[in-house]
Amino acid sequence: MAAEMQTEGFKEYPALQAHIQGPDKTWYNLRAWADKEGHLQGKMEIHRPDGSREKLDAAFKENSRGFGATVTTADGQKFYAGISSQKVEKGEKTYTHAAMAVSRMEKGEDGKTQFIPLSERPGRVRMNEAMAALEHPREAKLLEEKLGVSRRDLEPYRERTAPEQAQAAPTKAAPEKDAPAIQKPGEAEPSVETPSYTIRQEKTIGDREAGADHAMWSGKVVGFDREKQTIDMESKIGGENAVTRLHLQGPVPENVEIGKVQKVEFNREKGIVASAVERKAPGKGVER
Repeated sequence: MAAEMQTEGFKEYPALQAHIQGPDKTWYNLRAWADKEGHLQGKMEIHRPDGSREKLDAAFKENSRGFGATVTTADGQKFYAGISSQKVEKGEKTYTHAAMAVSRMEKGEDGKTQFIPLSERPGRVRMNEAMAALEHPREAKLLEEKLGVSRRDLEPYRERTAPEQAQAAPTKAAPEKDAPAIQKPGEAEPSVETPSYTIRQEKTIGDREAGADHAMWSGKVVGFDREKQTIDMESKIGGENAVTRLHLQGPVPENVEIGKVQKVEFNREKGIVASAVERKAPGKGVER
């Protein structure tokens, strides 16, 4: 593609991006773009917990719900990636987002193909920064015409400034997520308790080339869940008792400790690691 952006040592080509994590902790990361004929093409990267990766071509076809593509792994396993519209209510407003769902395809006893979703939570489809820099990307037009998704709802996620947060203060409290795992003295593994805080935003921490939002995040740890591979940290948005939930592309580090200010980051050799941070300012939640 013609336009490109230099980001952290590698060239970023304009693309739509989305990712989800399967029940076995495997990540399915999509990069998609429209060819000259206006057809949606893409690459699906499967990133397994053992570190192995497989990149598969994905040629999308239009259907009644949006777009769909079938990919086949080297060992013959088939997956179906679908991109459709998703209605999301925020306060009194309703937004239409583009979302990706991935299903495993298996033959049933009746010979018919069954589609088994890999995650109940679809992956939000957004433009990367290189595509967002284009004035009229044909991919945005394609999704607007087919799914009714505006360019604004395809913009890359960006932290809002304090004035913007004040102007867009929620009219009602956001629903609380599942209770996180809370570590108690003398327990080898955390137990589950009812949280006294609200999840205001969620981020994926890991390899940015594999679909993560950030390679690093730091803040005061208030909860974690080893099974779901999540860590909850104080958030710099949302006010009192509001936190950011980090979805990790790897296991929760053993040295993560509730009540400590720590940095969680992705290391290409070691995976997800955590280290102590000396807080020098009252700001909460720092990302890179």
